[in-house]
Amino acid sequence: MFFTLYIKHLTTFYPILSYPFSFTPLFFRKNAVPPPEPTEFDNLALKDLKVTVLKLRDEVGSLSTERSRVTADRDALERFLELSKKDLREAELAVIAKTREAEAQAESHRI
Repeated sequence: MFFTLYIKHLTTFYPILSYPFSFTPLFFRKNAVPPPEPTEFDNLALKDLKVTVLKLRDEVGSLSTERSRVTADRDALERFLELSKKDLREAELAVIAKTREAEAQAESHRI
């Protein structure tokens, strides 16, 4: 008797407790996960799923190979750019050194 009155009291002040758990709306449940959305693979037969999986694995393999190739090309271009910048900087320093040398010669020739 007391237990029934206690439950009645709780459901009066906390209406969420009056719902059975299976009928509790999602926004009242803690950590509620919405049901997954249907996909194109839900209605396929097992044989069709196996074929689809094989095709997807082949596609992943080809994409992985393509990605590796693109990464190698990018790395080669970055190395080329770094070497070109280094060579350019060395050439600029050589030009500056020659200019200073020529200025020093011209000044020593005047004296």
